Amino acid sequence: MLEWSKAEDTVAKKGFSIIEVSVAIVILIFIVGGMLTIFVQGSRETGVSRQRTAAYNLATQIMERHFVFPPSNHNGSENINGVQYDWHLDVEDAPVYPAELKQLTVGIQWGSENYTLTTFKADY
Repeated sequence: MLEWSKAEDTVAKKGFSIIEVSVAIVILIFIVGGMLTIFVQGSRETGVSRQRTAAYNLATQIMERHFVFPPSNHNGSENINGVQYDWHLDVEDAPVYPAELKQLTVGIQWGSENYTLTTFKADY
């Protein structure tokens, strides 16, 4: 007659079954996949932010150049970090005090994005 002892039951139950290991692997894959997605999206947004910052700096630089040396041309392009930025500068009368103020608008375009910066200049 065979008898089952508690010692044999505990020895037989050590370790994990193949189903438990498979479920753990699937859960781990979902966690790692989610983290990877977050990392890739963060990297992409960092690149877009870098391009917007470069566009803002370029628009500021164009305005500062115009304050010191009004340019003869109001269009141009710059290559910054491998990205081509096309710009244009519009100078027109300000909506208030047009005889004393001019409105300067710099438009920057790169890829499918654009950026516009506007300011006023006195004593034109």
